[in-house]
Amino acid sequence: LAEWRKQAGTEGASMVEELQAQYDKIRTLNKELETEREKLEAEKVKVADLTTLGEVKDKKISSLIDTFIQKKMLAKDDSFMRAGVSSWLQCSFDNIRFK
Repeated sequence: LAEWRKQAGTEGASMVEELQAQYDKIRTLNKELETEREKLEAEKVKVADLTTLGEVKDKKISSLIDTFIQKKMLAKDDSFMRAGVSSWLQCSFDNIRFK
């Protein structure tokens, strides 16, 4: 028992003092544990906020991409329509001019 007390660093202390030292150590560890739990909870809240922010940004970017694709398709269709009308107008003008 004396050897064990020497290793524990409580050599020469009474049993009550040893228990008090253990209780103090437990209290400090519980305080540390509680602060770590609070930090963890704060980080979880931060992660949840950032996740929702990321989802909002993803929706916004997706909407912009859809709008861009839609505009490109409309421009392409408009270009084909104008080319057809222009070709028809050119042929009609040539027919009138060369008659």
